[in-house]
Amino acid sequence: MKRAAWMPGLLAVALFAPADGRATEGGEWAGRPEIGPADLRAFEAASRRLRDGIGQAGVRPRKTVRQWRLAFASPRAGLFPWDDYYAQRGTAFSGEVSVDPATGLVRATVRVDGRILGDGHESLYFLTFLPVTAVTDPAGNPVSFEETWYSGVKLTRIPLAEPPADQSPFSYVFTLEGTPDCEFASAFTVNLCAFGDITYLAMDLVLPGSLMGDFATLDLQVTVPEGLVVSSSGVTVSVVPSPTPGLEVHHVVQDFPTDSHSLVVAPFQASSIPYGDKWVGTFTMAGTLVGQVVPNVLSDMRDILTFYSDRYGEFLFPKMEASQVTDDAGAAFGWPALLWVPEAMFLMGAGGGGGGHWGEEQRTALFAHELGHQWFPDMIKNNDAWGAWLSEGFAEFSSVYFMSSLSDESYLQGTFESYGMLYRYFVPAYLDYGLTSQESQYVSDATTYQIVTYYKGAVVVNMIRKVLGDETFLQALRNLYADLAGKEAWYDTAILQTYFEEAYGDSLSWLFDAWVFGKGYPIYTVDVTRVPPGEDGKNRVRVRVRRSSNIPGQAFSGPIGFLVVTDQGEEPHTEWVDQDDLTFEWPHEGRLVKVRFDPERVVIKRVDPGLDGDMDLSGEVDGVDLLYTAWAQNGQVGQSFNFLPYVDFDANGVVDPADLDRVLTNFGRTSGEVVP
Repeated sequence: MKRAAWMPGLLAVALFAPADGRATEGGEWAGRPEIGPADLRAFEAASRRLRDGIGQAGVRPRKTVRQWRLAFASPRAGLFPWDDYYAQRGTAFSGEVSVDPATGLVRATVRVDGRILGDGHESLYFLTFLPVTAVTDPAGNPVSFEETWYSGVKLTRIPLAEPPADQSPFSYVFTLEGTPDCEFASAFTVNLCAFGDITYLAMDLVLPGSLMGDFATLDLQVTVPEGLVVSSSGVTVSVVPSPTPGLEVHHVVQDFPTDSHSLVVAPFQASSIPYGDKWVGTFTMAGTLVGQVVPNVLSDMRDILTFYSDRYGEFLFPKMEASQVTDDAGAAFGWPALLWVPEAMFLMGAGGGGGGHWGEEQRTALFAHELGHQWFPDMIKNNDAWGAWLSEGFAEFSSVYFMSSLSDESYLQGTFESYGMLYRYFVPAYLDYGLTSQESQYVSDATTYQIVTYYKGAVVVNMIRKVLGDETFLQALRNLYADLAGKEAWYDTAILQTYFEEAYGDSLSWLFDAWVFGKGYPIYTVDVTRVPPGEDGKNRVRVRVRRSSNIPGQAFSGPIGFLVVTDQGEEPHTEWVDQDDLTFEWPHEGRLVKVRFDPERVVIKRVDPGLDGDMDLSGEVDGVDLLYTAWAQNGQVGQSFNFLPYVDFDANGVVDPADLDRVLTNFGRTSGEVVP
């Protein structure tokens, strides 16, 4: 994957918060006018992750193959439900694989066992990335085959003498030999294999797979130069000398079925700790700085797995390991039961390796993202060709969810608000796409893909959590887990919606239609007016909300939280905002200080004050507004430490004289004087 040279100043993207840890939000200030360390860390961490590269947030590059397979099949699924292109599913791979790290040559004799899906097939198609030199039946009898191509991907077609019955078993033995093409590109460019001191190989490149997707075990005799260690998504059960001098045979068994497999070969040092009746382990190069962080990595992995198991469902695989790979992989990879982690990512937080405390947090967040993939989609599998957010958005949400458990909810709120800011400022409407949409498969800009699929995806998951409440949200995911985890079963976005709706007890179409299938974000213009006391003698505040969006015609409806802040406390309200112009009025105790709009920072949004310059939604333009607008002068998003989006009144990415002029023009005025 290409490194993020595209935004050199993004490290400086930061929002600021009061010292009590509450960050700013949509058009107002949440507390005392000081920078809050807790939220600053959250915003800075998010910005650093974006600047430091797409892979830092936990890209799943192996899904390049998987997503291609899904995208290939989905257009045909509606027209020809049992087309030959996806006529079978592999259930077991076995045989022999020889890997030469010096030349990159891979030889394999692999038996594929599977079963037929549907009736009437005249041929079977297999994804074979290496040249196929022979195909036989298990008895060694030659089987006719031909090489064909579709969308630039090579397939091996096996014609059938007569159409087999639905669910009939099949077995073929493929002989393959060659050097795989390691680079895969879509929105990201990543390496799925490399050869050298550390050799890594996505087994999709060696195992003849079905286009429908496999749910298969693995039993391979892997031959490599002697003295090397093989780490894999399975377990090495024995190592014996090869008949060929200088080589060893590693027996690798993955007796739990998954939809993908991988291995890494190097002179590794292995470390592990117990995790219940399982284990957590690492494979790292001896004599490097990486060894310094292994104890912390093992502890983090155990804690993260425990956190997710308690919330989503038990971790099903017999072990969880992380293997060091080279930085040219371009990303961290989350395979079932095995992570590939580039050396630079291991070294975040290592002495002399970079980052100190910052690096440790980034490394933990990275591992939390990749381990989130053990549930989404390794144990709870989706087959949504147009919904990569089901993997990436949920994994990134899980990472932030775990990291917030180490501090408090303000970390989660601050991080997701920063993700929303990145979406608003760095994804123009013409590049935007729905989280589940055909357009999501044709994104060429890596920055856009990262921000929308990962960051917006994570924010939307959190929106669902906040609408349902934690327990209902987690119960829906546990129900999904109970029905799918570890089984030959898949879900898509529509099915996920039904699980959330069943747990919620009502329709969530208003949320999914706008935020998952749609694109863009709402713009709210908020007027705050002090109202004279009523007959009850209480002061009152009137809040007018005018709704629009950055994409004409796109409407966002849903519950919005309001917090009336007075000199005697805070009074919460929740209102359904589903019209373009609504007014709410509430009594309150004491003197009004301000109104907080969406105080828990749930929704991606832009909030404009109806009273120009009223940054904190107090109903008057005062010294607070002037102080922060003046302080933020010349701040530019992504470039300047002092940029504050809430005084960027025209949302042009720069706090410029025009923004200050809005405050000066209305300084000392109230909404009752200015706003109709």
